[in-house]
Order: sequence, then structure tokens, then C-alpha cells
Amino acid sequence: MSILLMSDTITRIRNAQISRHKSVIVRNTKLILNVLQIFLSEGYINAINNIYINNKNYIQVVLKYNNEGRPLVNELKMISKPSKSVYRKFKEIYAINNNLGLIVLSSSLGILSHKNAKKLKVGGKIICKIF
Repeated sequence: MSILLMSDTITRIRNAQISRHKSVIVRNTKLILNVLQIFLSEGYINAINNIYINNKNYIQVVLKYNNEGRPLVNELKMISKPSKSVYRKFKEIYAINNNLGLIVLSSSLGILSHKNAKKLKVGGKIICKIF
């Protein structure tokens, strides 16, 4: 279920950036929050805020654009899907576009970027990639 919600979140962010929205509201789960915190720490989004709508907890994602008004994120794609999970050992984790992109994976140590996974020498399930 959580991978479906993550897929929905990725699609919402991608569509909001195409439409040049300032922010987008997504469901609040531990997986989504952890992935968004990695996006925030790597500079792909401006902010994440907890909001309540009809007594339900959601996350507002404040999107980031460059000086010309173009989205900072060129590609945001789910790798693992409900029908097929993609696992990689830490030696098989590769850099995206000469280290300009980021891979987010779920490991035994939690949700990590590919940079941290390589440092910690841990592999896991590839969730998404962002460039």
C-alpha cells in the first residue's frame, strides 16, 4: 500500500511542477515523509509542512524552481512498483547523470540516498530516482 501512495506522491509532484504550482498536498506516511526529507536535504524542494484537512494529516510540499521559472527537477521516476520490486547491493548502486541526480532506497537502516548507502555499504530496495 505504501509504495502505491509513494507512486501517487511522485506523480503529484511531477504534475504540479509541469503546471508551475508553488506547492502540492500529498498523503502523510512514514515512507513519504522520509523520502521528502531526503529531497529537502539534497535541495530538490524548498520545504515540507504538516497540515490538517478535515482532521486528517497531510504534507504540503513547497516546490523549487530556478531563476527562469523552470522546475529544478527534470525527471522524477518510480523504480520499484507494486508488481516488481528492484533490489540492489551497495556495489550495484550507480550514480545518476554524473552525480547530478539522486537515487532513494529503502534499506535495513531506513530510507537513504544512494550516496549515504554507498558510505554505509548497504543495499536495498530502490524506491525512486530524481534528476
